[in-house]
Amino acid sequence: DPRFENESIAGPAIPYSRDYKRKVEYLHSKLPRAGSNGKCDMIVHRETLFEDSYRHIMEKTPAELRHKLWIEFFGETGLDYGGVTREWFFLLSHEIFNPYYGLFEYSAT
Repeated sequence: DPRFENESIAGPAIPYSRDYKRKVEYLHSKLPRAGSNGKCDMIVHRETLFEDSYRHIMEKTPAELRHKLWIEFFGETGLDYGGVTREWFFLLSHEIFNPYYGLFEYSAT
């Protein structure tokens, strides 16, 4: 494009580089450090999993949601080192498709 030949329009020319590793490092350096410290606590009841999860997520700020997700089921002791969160995602994914909530509907096709 001839418009980009004028440096006052396009800015200084950036040298072309095929070095993939350098590009990846550059892009990673530009990303914010999301969730680097802190955790996003959520205590949910198994009986009202969808409602509790929705309420907790809506109360959190975007910065809090970037932290490590830490799930506890109300009245159950245990530490969440991945298994409880995995179970929460599994149960929540099934609850989302519950016809009671009306989030999805069946299609004839």
